[in-house]
Amino acid sequence: MAISTEYLHNRYMKANEALDKYGALIADRLSTGNTNPSQLQKFNLMSAWISFMSSKITVPSSIIATSPKPMSFPVPALERGPQKLTIGVDNIEGEFTTIAAFTLYNLSELDNNVDTTNFENLLNDPSTYSNRDFSFSYIRRSQTVTISFPPTGMYNDSILVFSPYPKNFEDLKQRNLIVKGGVSAETTVDYLSVEDRELFNKILEDMAIELKISY
Repeated sequence: MAISTEYLHNRYMKANEALDKYGALIADRLSTGNTNPSQLQKFNLMSAWISFMSSKITVPSSIIATSPKPMSFPVPALERGPQKLTIGVDNIEGEFTTIAAFTLYNLSELDNNVDTTNFENLLNDPSTYSNRDFSFSYIRRSQTVTISFPPTGMYNDSILVFSPYPKNFEDLKQRNLIVKGGVSAETTVDYLSVEDRELFNKILEDMAIELKISY
């Protein structure tokens, strides 16, 4: 039967608990002189193995994925259109991810039609590509668009890209367009060879006999 890390960890925890109780018993016997060198030697040996195995027998730990902070910006305004507008971001490998690609973007300050309702209508137009991993929301009062990212850290420190760059973004500080706060899911586990698993299991079985416990 293959010995898993979880299997060893459960045995280790029981042996560790039993050894603590055994140590208290040894200490009590030492205070009364009711012990022998053999018992003390066995206790010290088991304690050494428990200490050594504590950093070796570890269960996998998981990091939960977290989305970057949502990013808000004014409704983009271009020259009179319609024309193409692409919104996207680079991932950590330098690959460009398209968030939205408008083929008929016609919001212009000259036409006085730059508002969230018109932007939303264009985003939902059949001619517009919209990446379903991202979502858009709107604050009508401030005419602001917000992009929410999927739960990952792969876009951290990248700048939200607009092509062409909107005319009304000239006063928008670039730091306000940098992706922050994403965390990618991850599972970490320390590798134990088959030989180490078998060795630790044998030691824990011997401890069970000495400590009079069962797993």
